[in-house]
Amino acid sequence: MIGPFASVFVDRLPKKKIMVICLFLSILIVAGLFFAPNLYTLLIFVFLKGTVAAIYDSARQSILRYTIRDNHLPQAVTLSQL
Repeated sequence: MIGPFASVFVDRLPKKKIMVICLFLSILIVAGLFFAPNLYTLLIFVFLKGTVAAIYDSARQSILRYTIRDNHLPQAVTLSQL
């Protein structure tokens, strides 16, 4: 849902920094899931977790193109999707 929109912004920013920030945000959000006081707060954390995962995924797929040679790119994409 948010993946196509996130990929537009991710392409313009430094991928490594985005991935590190997303990992730390993911840690905080999972901790928030554990301490959520009610259902509505839990749903907000679930939405945030999905949003951060979409941003991370977009950055990961984008950085894959720059790190893998063209002849190995199909195999790398297949392995990253598993």
